[in-house]
Amino acid sequence: MGKHKNLTVCVLLILLLQQALFASLALTEEERSYIASRAPVRSVSVDGSGPIQYADSKGEIRGISVRVLEEIENRTGLTFDCMLYEKLGEVSLAYSDGTDILFGIPDQYAQPGYTLSSPFLQTHTILFVNKMVDSKHLENKKFAATLSSALPKGISEEQAIFYYSREDAIKAVDKGEADFGYGNAYSVAFYTLQYGLQNLYTIPQEKEERSYRFLFIKDDPLLVSIMEKALASFTPQELQSITLEATSQVERAITPSLIMNTYGFEILLITILIITILLTFLIIIQNSRTTLHDDRQKFRIIAEVSNEYLFEYDSHHKTVVLYEKFKMLFTTPSSLLAAEKMLKSHLEAYSGQKEIPTLLLQMPSGRSGFFRVSVSKVTEKKRIGRTWIGKLQDITEEVERQDYLKKLAQTDGLTGVLNAATTRHRIEQRLQHKKPAEDDFCILFDLDEFKSINDSNGHLAGDNVLKTIGSILLQGYHSSNDILGRIGGDEFCVYLVAIASEEAALSFCTALMESVRFKLRSVGVTISIGASKVEENETYEELYARVDHALYKAKARGKNRLELATLQIEADSDDQANGTSS
Repeated sequence: MGKHKNLTVCVLLILLLQQALFASLALTEEERSYIASRAPVRSVSVDGSGPIQYADSKGEIRGISVRVLEEIENRTGLTFDCMLYEKLGEVSLAYSDGTDILFGIPDQYAQPGYTLSSPFLQTHTILFVNKMVDSKHLENKKFAATLSSALPKGISEEQAIFYYSREDAIKAVDKGEADFGYGNAYSVAFYTLQYGLQNLYTIPQEKEERSYRFLFIKDDPLLVSIMEKALASFTPQELQSITLEATSQVERAITPSLIMNTYGFEILLITILIITILLTFLIIIQNSRTTLHDDRQKFRIIAEVSNEYLFEYDSHHKTVVLYEKFKMLFTTPSSLLAAEKMLKSHLEAYSGQKEIPTLLLQMPSGRSGFFRVSVSKVTEKKRIGRTWIGKLQDITEEVERQDYLKKLAQTDGLTGVLNAATTRHRIEQRLQHKKPAEDDFCILFDLDEFKSINDSNGHLAGDNVLKTIGSILLQGYHSSNDILGRIGGDEFCVYLVAIASEEAALSFCTALMESVRFKLRSVGVTISIGASKVEENETYEELYARVDHALYKAKARGKNRLELATLQIEADSDDQANGTSS
């Protein structure tokens, strides 16, 4: 009797809890009846999308989507029968095999014409890239795509390599089979942790936000209504807790990197022991033979298979022996001979130094090559301290890249001319080294009514005007030694080095004004110029003050004109200064 009483109490408690839950969701009587008679909701998705949904090592379906469905079961009394397809392309079968809903579906993969639930998870798209690939230069790089998903904008089919799941795509980029891909932040972090991936780096992208939902395949308004009410009952904290719980349940795969992280110290000790034993045997063997460097033939073989260009230098006879691989670099007899002479000259100049300054050599193609030279003294039994072994390493690309970065730092990003700091530095250097017999000319100009262009046409139009000014300066008639810079805003400087005459400088100014007026006639842009011949022993501040004052007078006297600076800055009235109009 007591057992029956306890059972009755349990049943009543369950019914009371269910009634309270139904009341909290505001379910209608029709919806409650539907739940009571409803068979399990057939629900499918695709594997390999952890932690959204995936099958663990035991084949159990896990993930954020599944946890949300379990919570909906607890809150509504519905039951869900979940299944995962192995490949993304198989999801299309769900539309015809009796499936009720697709779970964990991002908006981008949902077919049109079907009802979607409110999102239960939102995340941003990130770019994941193999660490050997520069993310700034992804043109023509291999893109890791998933089958049956649309390619992102700018990615061609020839560029794409297709994989069955997001998991496979992420692992492919880590292995180097593909160069980069896009995915949600949760999946990339999940599989990076699960497999100990170490060859990826990620960059947030300003792409579309990914929202994960349930897609209702069958026309079932009651099911839609019940699930929407259940989703609406979740607080943000509850959804966040579910997400963190599912994301943290990562089964760490046993990988070489995991082994190293766990047993790295023991492996290191064993490796050191093995290396010590090997080194001991090598020393014993080495002591039983003549010095390796006495065996010229063997050394030549090493030179042939190495990645450097090896040579020998006899400091006593001042001779250089280039090994055969040099002929692959210097393909003509004349270029090989010139390289040998230049190398010998360097070795004589820096005799005794292990590292020699970078060597510049002329290549057969006509380009200049930069080489790092390293040498080591050879101790031979019969000729102590006479022979040196060295190698050349081609660092041309490294030097050219450094030069490019240096130039980039000195250039105004909008106009292409020098920036203000570099312009001043170059002019100051020129003033220090200028010879008395040389005539230099300094020109400052700015755009008339430039503010009105920005106000009426927008800053983009103003930027285009400034770009055109930069193009005019860079393409105009001037010496390669001249200094062209943007001082700030719409003010530019042209410093003409060793110009033939003052008339030539004025002609340059006139041509510049006409060129600006013609090329920017559509927006009616003109310029005002202040200019002056550079005086002896003049500092940058003195020169700039004089020329800037002349520019001020040109602006004050009606603009679209040229004013020559005087030796001393005068008052700003027209009665105290003489100007040249253009």
